[in-house]
This record gives sequence, structure tokens and C-alpha cells, in this order.
Amino acid sequence: LRFLADRNPDRPVQFSADLPGAIPTRLRVQQNSGAVTPDKGGTIQDDEKKLIVEFPPNAVDQDVEVVHTELVSPTVDVPAGKIPVRSFLLDASDNEGNAIHQFKDFYVLKVCSDDQELAELGDLSKLELVYFDEAKQEWIAVESKVDDSGQCLLIKLDHFTEFAVLDDAP
Repeated sequence: LRFLADRNPDRPVQFSADLPGAIPTRLRVQQNSGAVTPDKGGTIQDDEKKLIVEFPPNAVDQDVEVVHTELVSPTVDVPAGKIPVRSFLLDASDNEGNAIHQFKDFYVLKVCSDDQELAELGDLSKLELVYFDEAKQEWIAVESKVDDSGQCLLIKLDHFTEFAVLDDAP
């Protein structure tokens, strides 16, 4: 894999292969991280500001490192009749590396689209944000609203897991 030495880390690359008997693996295409503190909260966003996670003060009990990982596709099949528009993981850990899945208070998740994506998708209100419930082994729909600009879905949540934005299949 010598070609990886010349790869620009700022430019996502997508690989795929078809090998009978192989185990499929979803590749991560982009990752961002940031700190959230009890007294100040914190904001984590991707480079294009298409995914923004905003924690208010006192949403966490301790200092937390938040990691957003954009995925090529969901790691679990989405419900029939739906297609994934976007999928990503949100993870958090304390200073000792212990995973944190639930927070003391709600944070706001903003999933945004640029003008070109909006032209392709149309009205964002028809999209559905879902998260994968590990205990139930199913996708759960989350209530969202479109912001005043018409370019972002806004969601209030208190936990992290895998998320997907779904549209109806054609």
C-alpha cells in the first residue's frame, strides 16, 4: 500500500473490495475531536461545519474528550425503504479513557447541508435522524427540526452512539 504514503490526510479516500468470505468493514473517512468541560461546555465541529455538537455549561460532570467520526455508511443496515444520506459516530471519554455514553444534560446536534446538497435533497424536514440502540439492536428515530436558515437539522440529545440521516428510498 505504498500509495498511502502520498495520500493527503485532508482529503477523504474511500476504498472498497469484493472478496468472497471476507468480513465487511466500514471505513472511517473523517474524524474531529474536542474538549467539553463542566464549567464552559464546548463545541465540536467538522472542518466544513456540516456537523456541530454544542454542549452547554454543566452538561457533563467532568472533563470529556468528544470524538466525531464520519462513516462511509452505517455499520448496521438501516430500515427497509430508507437510504442513508449520512452516518457518523459520536464518542466521548473521560481523562482516563473510560467511555462515556450518557450526559447530565442535553446537548444540541446540528447536521447541516450546503447549497449543492440542499438542491439534491430538497426539503430537510423530510429527512429522519436515527440512532442505533445497542440494547434493542435497532435504529430509533429522533425528533428534529429545521433551523431558520433551512440548512440544518437541530436535535437535542443526552447520549452518544452511532447516528444516521435517512431519506426515503426512491
